[in-house]
Amino acid sequence: MGKNKKIYFAVSIGIFLFLAAPRAYADFAGEQRTFSVDPKYDSMGRSQVIATLRATSQKAYFYVADDYWDSLSQVSRNNLQDLIIGMGNEFDNRIYPIETSFFGSEPNPGVDNDPRITMLLTALRYNVGGYFDSADAYSKKQIPSSNQREMLYLNTSQFADTARIYPFVAHEFQHLISFNQKELLRNVSDDVWLNELRSEYATTLLGYNTKYSNSNFERRVNSFFQQPSDSLTEWPNDLSDYGQVAMFGEYIAEHWSPRVIADTLSAPSTGIASFNFALAKNGYSQNFENVFSLWTTANYLNDTAINPFFGYTFPAISSFRTDSTRLVNGIGDTSLLTFSISLKDWEQRWYDIQNIGIGTKPLLLVQANSTNNLSDFRVSYVVFNIDGTMSYGMARFYPGVSEFTIPDLGTKVRRVVLMPFKESKISGFGSSEPLATLQLTIQRSDIKEIFVSPEQFGLHEGDFIRAEGDKDIYIINQYGYKRIVLSPQICLQYGHLGARGCFGAVRMVTPDIRDAFKTSPYYTNGETHDGKIHQLIETGEDSAYLQLVNHVLDNSVFFINTREQRSYTP
Repeated sequence: MGKNKKIYFAVSIGIFLFLAAPRAYADFAGEQRTFSVDPKYDSMGRSQVIATLRATSQKAYFYVADDYWDSLSQVSRNNLQDLIIGMGNEFDNRIYPIETSFFGSEPNPGVDNDPRITMLLTALRYNVGGYFDSADAYSKKQIPSSNQREMLYLNTSQFADTARIYPFVAHEFQHLISFNQKELLRNVSDDVWLNELRSEYATTLLGYNTKYSNSNFERRVNSFFQQPSDSLTEWPNDLSDYGQVAMFGEYIAEHWSPRVIADTLSAPSTGIASFNFALAKNGYSQNFENVFSLWTTANYLNDTAINPFFGYTFPAISSFRTDSTRLVNGIGDTSLLTFSISLKDWEQRWYDIQNIGIGTKPLLLVQANSTNNLSDFRVSYVVFNIDGTMSYGMARFYPGVSEFTIPDLGTKVRRVVLMPFKESKISGFGSSEPLATLQLTIQRSDIKEIFVSPEQFGLHEGDFIRAEGDKDIYIINQYGYKRIVLSPQICLQYGHLGARGCFGAVRMVTPDIRDAFKTSPYYTNGETHDGKIHQLIETGEDSAYLQLVNHVLDNSVFFINTREQRSYTP
């Protein structure tokens, strides 16, 4: 919560106990200290509490507030002693080594020149399990309220429930690690949502969610599905916020790698930029936009049989699905649907058009409009065909491009799910992000060609392009067409581009930019200018022949040289 503070859970009681021998200059048994606490979280609004060191483990000190300790019976003190022993062993033997191996080190020995972490058990507000305050990691000269030590605050009212307190400490310890890795080592302050995502994943990393029933993850899943259309990146610190990041972290770990989550800490950047850094570092071609789009699809369909990315593999949540934002039953030739959608960055919506009849107009035309910059919006979509197959895409909008189409309504397509989202902001997210309105107008239409130009995508006539995740290379022209470079041998014929031919000149694009250019099979010889038009007939993955056809010399026809023409064998 707040300045790297965070709520969760905990329990009762205390008595001094030695779990490991203290180091030189370490805190000593029975030592009494006055600690600064945050009055927003303290049960009585205090800014200070007096506490005594009741136990020491290899990696941690356990201080218990004196007013709480004095209120306990001897039996309760003995119970607290057992709980602290268990917590010390769990922290020393599991939480500390597993998290530091995965995420990196906390500040060690830190501002107090002591490698142990301080855990203060004190009475906090009923709905606060505890928190981490980065101010404590600075000297009092820098921040007068600092406790000048690396520490976590735990609520005495929740400490007895080990099924909750162990995940809580794992969660909060990650915040301490993140503080060191980002703020101290790289001099950047990460977005709260990503910091919290790592902490939520820490509980999975430690195995605390393996038993799903009554786990922290079960609570997060429930809060997510109660409010799935919540911004992933905005952080007012509601339960739904934790549900969002927990589910997103689970999805990343399942379909990419847990290392992507960990490596956001090794990035010199913050937020979404650090996420893209981590994806690239682990060899993935997708970026955050691609991942978010797929995740939105997975939350609605949750069916890995359709596509491995369209669901979760964790058995306990494999049947969960979000409800549609709006469900439409059929769309006729004269139907006109208008969706006015208020969106914050990185929110999810689902518009499901089912039971699409044949009709006389075979094209689904989706037109977008906004008082904001239309290029800030994307519309992911899944098309379900009558034969049981499906396809997935993502539409972008550019100057002059405010619509997209889906063909074959009724004859081939029976259902379309549209999933719009906004992605204008990539870092610096706060607790209240602005809304923008996107209006989608959906209707059936006659066949209509919509042409694009390379400049809309920062490209140029004659560029070689390849989509992320696709091995095929294409050449584009000024009129919205592309043609395939059929084989490596043909690519190498472009010797003027260097030893690697066109391989060295390829521009990487997203799949939807590739698909915005219509593929043309029509070629003519640009050296002989004989006026003959040929159609490329592919016979294999890297083989084809040219067939003379009766086709007008229009913008879809590409000019090739004689050498390339001869490389196509009949």
